[in-house]
Amino acid sequence: MQQTNEGVKGRIFKIESLNTHNGPGYRTVIYLKGCPLNCLWCHNPESISPKKEIWVLHSKCIGCLSCVEACPQSALSMQETGIEVDRNKCVGCYACVDVCPSKAIEKLGEDYTVSEVFDRILKDKLFLDASDGGITVTGGEPGIAPEFVSQLFQKCRKEGIHTAFDTSGFISKEAL
Repeated sequence: MQQTNEGVKGRIFKIESLNTHNGPGYRTVIYLKGCPLNCLWCHNPESISPKKEIWVLHSKCIGCLSCVEACPQSALSMQETGIEVDRNKCVGCYACVDVCPSKAIEKLGEDYTVSEVFDRILKDKLFLDASDGGITVTGGEPGIAPEFVSQLFQKCRKEGIHTAFDTSGFISKEAL
């Protein structure tokens, strides 16, 4: 989480609409990056690292090597199994994402302000209201961004949007 002139930001790897598995009704689920645990059974292993990362969808890759050529850190290489990422070199600049013609590389981690996320949630409000749904903030571990989550929940509650906090519990009392 960071504070900017635009307000508090949270690092998010995915926002999912019309989810039915993370609370009552239809949910808009906000997945935050970063978790202090490294559970073998993690449902969202792409959320463990707090860093901006990339995810390669090998089934979409056409082998053009545009991503390899575009990477300023030489973090990508073509192997027998497809494009491989050297996570020690990758700095999350997303140059590879921008040039991939088949959309085989996805961003994992973008910084959003509370207002940006709230505006995105409002696009789903009709469905949330009709199903007695709301939002769920999960991760990763949402407790590592308590100010971001608190401000987002306050905005949602003012609009009558139900909120849920999906945590591992491995957070400070102050964050909880």
